[in-house]
Amino acid sequence: IFSYFFSYIKVGDIMETRIFKIIFYLLLSSMIFFFFLKDIPFFKKEEIALIEQFLIGTYTKKASKGIYKVTLDTAQEKITNVELAIPSQKPAYLQVGQDDRIYAIKQVDDKGGVASYSLSDDNAKMLSDVLAAGAPPAYIGVDNKRHLLFSANYHTAKIDVFKINED
Repeated sequence: IFSYFFSYIKVGDIMETRIFKIIFYLLLSSMIFFFFLKDIPFFKKEEIALIEQFLIGTYTKKASKGIYKVTLDTAQEKITNVELAIPSQKPAYLQVGQDDRIYAIKQVDDKGGVASYSLSDDNAKMLSDVLAAGAPPAYIGVDNKRHLLFSANYHTAKIDVFKINED
């Protein structure tokens, strides 16, 4: 489409069009505006230092052993305090639900499925798992309002929906 457009209209004709001139001057004026006014406090980007803890699911082919708890320090631009929170096989995808519950993909030998864990007081405890023969799912989602857990498996072209029990 573009080659047809450029072969049909000469480049000189494009430069002469009114719309091109308007776009060109708008871009030029915005570049000048931000170049000269970027140091005005109103336009300065405020740096906010955050220290956040979060979980990372991993593939456990080599040195990984499961789900890790890490700390992100945005001021130092580093991830620190990497520690194994939940030992599990191939929990590459995970979701955090209510009441410190973690839902993750799990694989044990030739079976794949989902597992739920409690992560209160930094002690991980597996609550339950549902495994079936075949490859593990590649997606997990939580609907806290309706107490549902979803998993999708592109290997089997299957979507599973599980009811989350209160206990």
